[in-house]
Amino acid sequence: MTDLLVRSYKLVVSPITEHVSPTVDLQEAIDLSALDIRFKVKKTLKPKPNTAVIRVWGLDAVTRAYFSFPKKLAVSLEVGYGGENELIFLGECRNSFSEVEGPENVTTIETGDSEKVMSAAGLRLTWGQSTVTIQHAFDAIRTTIPQILSGSQTKQWADANAVLGKLQYQVLHPKPGAIDRHSIRFLNDICRSAGLEWSVQNGALYLIPRGQPMAGKEILLSSDPNTGLVGSPSVDNKGFLDVKSLIMPGLRPGARIRVEATNVRGDYRIESVEYEGDSAPGERTWYAKMVCSKLG
Repeated sequence: MTDLLVRSYKLVVSPITEHVSPTVDLQEAIDLSALDIRFKVKKTLKPKPNTAVIRVWGLDAVTRAYFSFPKKLAVSLEVGYGGENELIFLGECRNSFSEVEGPENVTTIETGDSEKVMSAAGLRLTWGQSTVTIQHAFDAIRTTIPQILSGSQTKQWADANAVLGKLQYQVLHPKPGAIDRHSIRFLNDICRSAGLEWSVQNGALYLIPRGQPMAGKEILLSSDPNTGLVGSPSVDNKGFLDVKSLIMPGLRPGARIRVEATNVRGDYRIESVEYEGDSAPGERTWYAKMVCSKLG
């Protein structure tokens, strides 16, 4: 059984391009897991970039200088217990800066998940006598945002492809025509037509049937403290559940959870989750705060 008292994490920053500072030559990935960190990661099923703000205490002068020069950096954060970590964020650094707090230097890393790729890609698609199927449209989009549609998370893209495969021959446009628009807007059109929802999770496209949970084991959060539930869940006047737990494997947007608390019982889908943690001595913050919708 996992020891929920022994928190663990792995924070790695690595260059995406060959561009480095003329005075600081750090080409390899930098593992910051030995330093104290504080993080807040926000993820959602909505088609918009997930974000993370990570603060790191005690970086040496060379590494702080490396962060101070503009460059593309990938940021990977895994968290868990006893070394059994799960990836909760993979994205690109959008901003970083260092400042002095008391006797220590603190470096703040602000990141987004594929936000530059999602905002930049445009698509032109023309077809003649043949109709356009959903698979045809996805193949065209793939050429404009390959970073997302190939994805860094192989299993995740395989799951998305499995959903797509059931609909690949569905006709999207029955007559000849042309499209010249932003790839993401076209992706919205496809998913709306096919009854799908899409989001980008850890750098890869994820597709699920609208209103349904993703495939996988249901996670139980109950009054038993061993399940990780923190405090008392509540349901607002629109039927959305607010629930807080320890950061646990599988608690991600789209996951199915079962709540068995004194005041709330039922099956829900996680719509958004905010992970918050602090590794400093004496700090116990290591939580997942979720907003969930009721499943029928």
